[in-house]
Amino acid sequence: MTLRIFFLIFIFIFTISLSQAQEVTNLGPAEFQKKFETEKNAVLIDVRTDWEYKNGHLKNSRNVDWMGESFMDGIKDIPKDKALYVYCHSGGRSSEAAKKLIESGYINVYNMSGGFSAYSKAKLPYDK
Repeated sequence: MTLRIFFLIFIFIFTISLSQAQEVTNLGPAEFQKKFETEKNAVLIDVRTDWEYKNGHLKNSRNVDWMGESFMDGIKDIPKDKALYVYCHSGGRSSEAAKKLIESGYINVYNMSGGFSAYSKAKLPYDK
């Protein structure tokens, strides 16, 4: 009987923890920029290749290539409680990177919907 109760409690706790799992928050370019600018100590991560980054990127962004072999090494110095704002060219790579960051224990992860392409089309400021 005691083992059955223990098992039921375990299932209950496991179910609650799954329902509270963090999800990626997707934001449009303007909202992404505004939220990043108002958040203290947030980290802006560009997950595109070095070549893409050199051809234009958001000011104060950190380039950590999602397709590179050392993506997780490139962010390991960032504390898990910092807000991370992630973008790529169109939103696909950054969405995958954001999911990986959450799986790795980061709590506040924001992905830019439409990526740098949508950001530049919206005529928002960036470094060239």
